[in-house]
Amino acid sequence: MSEYVSAWPWALLAITVIIAAITDLRSGKVFNWLTYPMLLGGVFAHAVFGGWDGGPYDAVGLRESLLGILWCWPLLIAWLMGGIGGGDVKLQAGIGAIAGQAFALSVLFYGLIVAGLMAVVVIIYRRRTKQTMGRIFRFLVLAMVRAKPGDPAAPDSPTIPFAFALCLGVLVATIQWVVTGEVGQWLF
Repeated sequence: MSEYVSAWPWALLAITVIIAAITDLRSGKVFNWLTYPMLLGGVFAHAVFGGWDGGPYDAVGLRESLLGILWCWPLLIAWLMGGIGGGDVKLQAGIGAIAGQAFALSVLFYGLIVAGLMAVVVIIYRRRTKQTMGRIFRFLVLAMVRAKPGDPAAPDSPTIPFAFALCLGVLVATIQWVVTGEVGQWLF
């Protein structure tokens, strides 16, 4: 039975990030009905199966689950600045709650790389390169002279589905873990 108990985090993680990516692609939202159970379920199940430090049926444990949640802080700052939606922050927190801090950090790292590449493709495809570079330049100049730079995005700026980027980040971090047996160790 231990192989079924230890597989629950990966099954839950796969199902939730795929659903989040689909809903983000379709509606531009990651819904609370998905993120809250993911977050609370991860913490509760790790506490039950792994105790504080993990156990024979749960390698993560409550401590790692709670530390994993903290890796949503960069996205929380982006949300406070108006750059992403709150559902993306809660999705990252849920990923940390389920998979622990090293995996959450890897997902965040790979997700940000994917999101950056997606943004470049969208900017080029929609022929907004000159406008975008001008807004970024103005933002940086104002920030350097310590003036309030304002939001570099215009109301008509294209958006990307960040939950899809996090889903791909989960895929890349999982591949890294399967191939090397470690995840996120190079970041610490």
